[in-house]
Amino acid sequence: MSADEELAGEIAELAKEIWTECFTDMLPEGQTEYMIENLQSKEAILRQMSEGYIYDTVFFGKRNVGYSAVKVEEDSIFISKIYILSSFRGRGLAYERFTEIEAVARDLGKPNLYLTVNRNNESAIRFYRNMGFFIDDEVDKSIGGGFFMNDYIMRKLL
Repeated sequence: MSADEELAGEIAELAKEIWTECFTDMLPEGQTEYMIENLQSKEAILRQMSEGYIYDTVFFGKRNVGYSAVKVEEDSIFISKIYILSSFRGRGLAYERFTEIEAVARDLGKPNLYLTVNRNNESAIRFYRNMGFFIDDEVDKSIGGGFFMNDYIMRKLL
C-alpha cells in the first residue's frame, strides 16, 4: 500500500466520524452519508489527491484528531477542508492549521485564501470571520443524488 493510499484510508475513517457529527443535523436526511461516500471515501480522496489537493492530518499529541485539504491555484489557495473531531475543538488546532496555510500562501506569493462553508454552519462562519475571512459570494451546487451544497464562498486577503 502506498503512503497516499494509507493516508487516504486514515482520513476517510476520520471523515466519516467528523462529517456525521458535524452535518447530520444540518443537512437533509441522507445527504451526509451521500457526501461521505462521494466526497470523502478513500477512493474520492485519492482522486482529489491526483487532481492536486494536498491532504494533511491534524494531531493532538500522538492522536490524529482532524485533517485538512488545500489546493494551490494561480493566485490563491483554496482551503477545501479543515475538520477537527468535536471533542478536540476549542484547543486552537484549526487556528494553528490556518496559520500554517497562511504562511505557505505568503511563501508562495498567493495574495488570498478562500473556502466554502455551508450557509447554515453558523459556528464555522463565525470562526472564519474571526480568522479574517469575509463572505465574497454564495453558491448552490448540485452534487448529485438530488442533493445540493448551499455554501458561502469566504475569502481572506493576505
